[in-house]
Amino acid sequence: MLSDILRSAGSGVVFGAALTASRVYHPSVIIHQLRLADFHMLEVFLTAGATGAFVMLTFEALGIAKRSIRSNSTLNWFSAYDGNIVGGALVGVGMSLTGACPGTVIVQLAQGIPSSRATALGALLGGLFYAKFGRLLEAKHGPESGFSQPGAQTIAGKLNLEPRTVFLAFEILSLVTIVLSTLALPGRSLAIVPPVVGGLLIGVAQAVSILLTTSPLGVSTVYEQVGRYLWRASGFKDVSKPPTPPKAVIFALGVLSGSLAFAGRIQLTIPVDMIGISFIQALIGGLIMAFGARIAGGCTSGHGLSGLSSLSFSSLVTVVAMFGAGITTQMLRT
Repeated sequence: MLSDILRSAGSGVVFGAALTASRVYHPSVIIHQLRLADFHMLEVFLTAGATGAFVMLTFEALGIAKRSIRSNSTLNWFSAYDGNIVGGALVGVGMSLTGACPGTVIVQLAQGIPSSRATALGALLGGLFYAKFGRLLEAKHGPESGFSQPGAQTIAGKLNLEPRTVFLAFEILSLVTIVLSTLALPGRSLAIVPPVVGGLLIGVAQAVSILLTTSPLGVSTVYEQVGRYLWRASGFKDVSKPPTPPKAVIFALGVLSGSLAFAGRIQLTIPVDMIGISFIQALIGGLIMAFGARIAGGCTSGHGLSGLSSLSFSSLVTVVAMFGAGITTQMLRT
């Protein structure tokens, strides 16, 4: 057990330091991306995803670790992927309201971002709500559900393409997009390191996570696990017992520690615009974001960084829903 705790914590420390160095955690970075006013986040995100895909496929080819392909999330409302769509959209709305993701809010707490406490509290409430009532939304699987259940399916499998073709297309598309975004709208020097370097660091964190824990990066589970602990401590034994040790909680504490340790050694003096986010807005946004992430089965880390890196089709659907809803929300608010 001690070994598992140390591995989860170590993986979190590396991820927290990488997020801090990339500066992708800052509310202004996230909100300006959703406003399509700056592409710092996109450059970090695509570089991390492309690096992660290379890492995962290389590890799989060498027999080190198999790719973790994400299954679809189904509510049985209108599609086999409606959980990914609805949950992803809720994450996007929450991101737009808070300027945070389920993972970056932990780094925001470490860096003293004013809105982070309300966002984190909202995320914990979202996890608490999901732990008790979220399972009621899950659809029954099988013929009676009305929709086919594709389960863990890759983009290549869904589109009947060669895995190598999809991988090369993803790498080339990421590279071209990064180059074009850099030329069209140069970064605003928000990071200690260039966005591409920040993305590479997150890709390294992905490799470390797989090597240490055999699992790719993912954060939103922590909110559900904390919710389960709180419900069961309050006497609600109908709530599923959280795992022992609670690896998601340990990983999140590692992210917090990694960000604090990195910031303690590197002066984060680069100025950024501080976008005003009210307590109520952050609280509601955090709740929506965490609840949506659990419906979708992952967040910008689990589906975005890890799911896309493993070339999972459900993650592609979820990420499109996230950013589509986030961008739309910003357009409606401005």
